[in-house]
Amino acid sequence: MPPNPVSLTPAEAPTGAPTGAPTGADLPPGLEPDLAVFYQAWLSLRRGALVPTLRDYLDAPPFRLQPFVAILDVHSPDFITVRLFGTALTAIAGQEFTKKDLSPIYAAQELGRAGAIVWDAVTHPAGYICVRTVRTGHGLVLDCDCISLPLVVDASAPKCLVTFVRFPQQVPRIPKPEMTGVVTRIRFVEWIDIGAGKPALPAADRRDIQSPPGF
Repeated sequence: MPPNPVSLTPAEAPTGAPTGAPTGADLPPGLEPDLAVFYQAWLSLRRGALVPTLRDYLDAPPFRLQPFVAILDVHSPDFITVRLFGTALTAIAGQEFTKKDLSPIYAAQELGRAGAIVWDAVTHPAGYICVRTVRTGHGLVLDCDCISLPLVVDASAPKCLVTFVRFPQQVPRIPKPEMTGVVTRIRFVEWIDIGAGKPALPAADRRDIQSPPGF
């Protein structure tokens, strides 16, 4: 398994978020540092707009974290395709998902819920933090902290979302026989208000919003 990404030092961390923009202080207390670094990198690309463009992101990604990033094209809640699947994610999953839809990634019982959250994030727009339970290509199970944020593409293209996945340094679990998909469960943690407020969650998801260990 690839090692965890190394956090940027203060000298390397991007700066220049627009005046009045949310900062890392808006994130939940105790947030894992690499997620906060990724958020600050995203903020630095906004150039005074609410949401940065996909082009600006691809021109200046947070390089140490980029292998752990996925970019999604969001056509509708039920049709989401993978524009880019980071090299570390591919190695951990044991499969390449670039240019595929989400159905082989998520367990069937989580696919609709994942699509609804992603759609709310890109249409509202807002970011969000969640914990994904991931089954690796070697058949082990890890709980991964994730941050997802919207990106703007031109009007003729689908909406876009970028997600950074942090794989923990923990003893992995052996999966249960009934586990399917690479992402077997999503534990929603919190919306991130990027300046447009926070979307409401469906009632079915509200039971999942609590303070899990480490947040």
